Amino acid sequence: MRSRPPADSVAVIHGRLPGYLAPMDLVAALRHSADLDPDREQGAYRAWATSVLPPGYEVARDQREATYLALVTSPNSLPQLSERSARAGLDAAEQWLVHLYEASADAPSTDLASRQISLAGDLSTVVGQRGLVSVGTRSDVVQAGHPVSYYEGSRYQQRTLYTDALVMGRLQDLLIDAVDTEVEHAARAAPDRRRIFRLERDFLVFRRSYLRATFGKGFRPALILRTWQRHADTQGRVQILKEDLTELSRQVQTFETETTNAILGLIATIGLPLATGLAIWAGLPDAGTRSLWWTLGPVGAVIVTLIAVVPALRRLTLNAFKRRHRGE
Repeated sequence: MRSRPPADSVAVIHGRLPGYLAPMDLVAALRHSADLDPDREQGAYRAWATSVLPPGYEVARDQREATYLALVTSPNSLPQLSERSARAGLDAAEQWLVHLYEASADAPSTDLASRQISLAGDLSTVVGQRGLVSVGTRSDVVQAGHPVSYYEGSRYQQRTLYTDALVMGRLQDLLIDAVDTEVEHAARAAPDRRRIFRLERDFLVFRRSYLRATFGKGFRPALILRTWQRHADTQGRVQILKEDLTELSRQVQTFETETTNAILGLIATIGLPLATGLAIWAGLPDAGTRSLWWTLGPVGAVIVTLIAVVPALRRLTLNAFKRRHRGE
């Protein structure tokens, strides 16, 4: 049975969490919005996500959770979310960050220090493979020194620049997965120099384009992308792919060298006795058809004996027949 294709694009869905919900209900609403597991709630949330995609698109089969950006602001101080989190030493803003990032009411386990960055207006933000979460205590946080403007506000930044940074990170992940799948298929198939060459070329294009993509002077989107790459181990995965492609290329070169040696060995094994026999036959006084067959008989016997007696020749001949059989 043919499986459905893996993810090959990123969809961006904008929404608003209801402001009238209780604090922990906001966390639950975010969890439900990001839940794409087909085995949870009979796949209701996954079905909803598929319904808002353009016709002909669906959620990838291996996608269990959406990567999300969440911005929660309050005109007053943020309320405490969890007494257990407070006892763990987290203030109200940190509690909101970690509970929203994990989209869970359970005791937080995320290491905030390695994921926390500062965005426009010193907005408290956490970035990781789950996504990006920001919390603030004003309706729209604006970078200090900038005029109060929608385009300078955190809501606009979240919907544009910060979203673009996460989309780029997800696209890089999808491309790495695609190359990894192709490398695996190439490793399982018969050695093919042209296929490996195409893989190496596509991988080089990926490294020179998507992996080096920047946001110009956009410091904060670049910071988000770098933080994402660090936690997604993007560079480590790319290095492993590079090493795998190098090994595959080496194996293909070894295979082609062995094939060339096999051909030369078989040519020598067959050609030298045959040429010697024909030279002897040509020197006979009655070089006719009958004497030709009498000459080719011993030549054939010598060839068979050489192949049977010499291990290297026997191995080359058997390998040649095996390759021919695989090719058919």
